[in-house]
Amino acid sequence: RGASLDPAQIAEARRLAQQGLSVESVALYRKLFGGPVPPAAFAIEYYQTLAGTPDGHPEAREAVALLAAKHPADRRLPLALARIMTYREGSRSEGIRRLQALAQQPDAQQQDPMGDARAAWRDALQWEALAPEAAGGIEAYLRLFPNDPLMQQRLADARRA
Repeated sequence: RGASLDPAQIAEARRLAQQGLSVESVALYRKLFGGPVPPAAFAIEYYQTLAGTPDGHPEAREAVALLAAKHPADRRLPLALARIMTYREGSRSEGIRRLQALAQQPDAQQQDPMGDARAAWRDALQWEALAPEAAGGIEAYLRLFPNDPLMQQRLADARRA
């Protein structure tokens, strides 16, 4: 189903999402897909975009959780679910814990050569409010990646907050 989609329109949906226009991006994806269920090849990007809309987070989280349960060998799905969890304050801490675990898996660099779990973990830590309670999560990150000046500064700021 995904092979017949217009590549230019997919590129436009991705561009809209990258510009923070999630609602518009989701509308275009749905038009291209002929409804709210994406072809498998586009599921992760679609649901991550949907999760960024005002009302789409629960639907996206549930859909990716179901996909992850159905395809346990696909490491991209737990990563996508953890990322989606970090989009909302109420589930951010759990999402951060999951990203931390994914980034620390012994085979993480082999399965995740681009460092997606690490990058998502770092991003989510930056979304946390600067407060002394945030220091523990930043310290955990810096134990694995100590040469990150931005996170070193964030830790100092969190401790001072």
